[in-house]
Amino acid sequence: MSMVSKEKLRKIGVIIAASTMIMTIAPLNFQFDTGVHAEAAERASDMTKRSQVLPRPTITGKIGKVFIQHPVPSTGLSVIAQVPVKGLPNTKVIVNGREYMTNSSGFVEIPLFHKEGEDFDMYQINSAGDKSPVTHYHFVDDVDLIDLQLTTDIKAGDTFVTGIGTPGATVTIRKGSATPSIAIVGANGEFRVSIPAYSGVNDSVMFQTLGDAYSREVPLDKNKLVPMTVFDVPSADSELVHGNMVLMGKATPWTDLEIRVNGQLVSSAYTHKDGFFNANTPKQNIGTDVSITQVSRTGLRETKVVKVVDKSKNSIKFTNYTFGSSYLNGTYTGSVVRTRIYSGSKVYPSAGTFTNGTFRYYFGGDPISNINGPIYRFLEGYDVNNQIVAIFGKYM
Repeated sequence: MSMVSKEKLRKIGVIIAASTMIMTIAPLNFQFDTGVHAEAAERASDMTKRSQVLPRPTITGKIGKVFIQHPVPSTGLSVIAQVPVKGLPNTKVIVNGREYMTNSSGFVEIPLFHKEGEDFDMYQINSAGDKSPVTHYHFVDDVDLIDLQLTTDIKAGDTFVTGIGTPGATVTIRKGSATPSIAIVGANGEFRVSIPAYSGVNDSVMFQTLGDAYSREVPLDKNKLVPMTVFDVPSADSELVHGNMVLMGKATPWTDLEIRVNGQLVSSAYTHKDGFFNANTPKQNIGTDVSITQVSRTGLRETKVVKVVDKSKNSIKFTNYTFGSSYLNGTYTGSVVRTRIYSGSKVYPSAGTFTNGTFRYYFGGDPISNINGPIYRFLEGYDVNNQIVAIFGKYM
């Protein structure tokens, strides 16, 4: 194949547009030298062959947790989970830099090690060196399915989102108590969900379910803070814990909280993986302003200011619960008319019977369990306008 001078390419007007994956030839409106044109086309064809993009391998179902962590003899590392993967037949799947080979049906089960935590990167590569996109996955220890993630970040005005989940799972996008948007993940692990036009306020969550398995709820917009929900903090002796006031609310998952009075830092806390927080702070006089600032790992900040009051205008609490019971009983004040229950990463729908200061929530055949030991359980209390007016959390 002969070399072509830069001057000759300039004269004939060939534009070569290259990316990391493909090269495209775009002819301008000039007469071409047949040999040069054929040579350029041949090079583009070779590049396309070498740069073929493979489909992503998919995570086909439940992630199998390994609670008794025995070191694997070949590595000396403890396994925390087994991930079922479907790729192309007899193809290498790379997870966190380790190679695994799919069988003739395209399946392989991949171990995750304790030191890796609950995150992993995965792609597949064939014998010709063609690769799929590298995708980052995350899950949490009390659920069976990976977190949903969007393939393109959402922006204000968008009326649909696309993303990656578990094939066959139901994707739900929910904003408060409004009717959710739902779609099914395709066989290729991808989904598309139509939504009301996104306002730019990060107040919706997404999750997936497959049979009795589910993922945790994650914010729809990963680039913005979830607006903080927090209420005036009671200081009556009956509301104190070990002499401290208790701030309960909800914000962005896994963010730090800074609590200040008169500009002075008086306590700090963090939000749980579902965004809830339960923060103790020294008792203050009624009428005092207390500021709570959430700080994300990327440095985003949001501050809300609440008042110290004697007792909360609206409240909800649950009393002692026997694990496995079909009912949860509790008390409420103010305008609460129903509740949504969060037990770890499991979310129960908003419901309940509220009468004269007491409520009862019916779980049916899916009661709260204690399979993973004591964890925080949270309640959201809603008014008739579907607004959250009270939050309560208890470790049990």
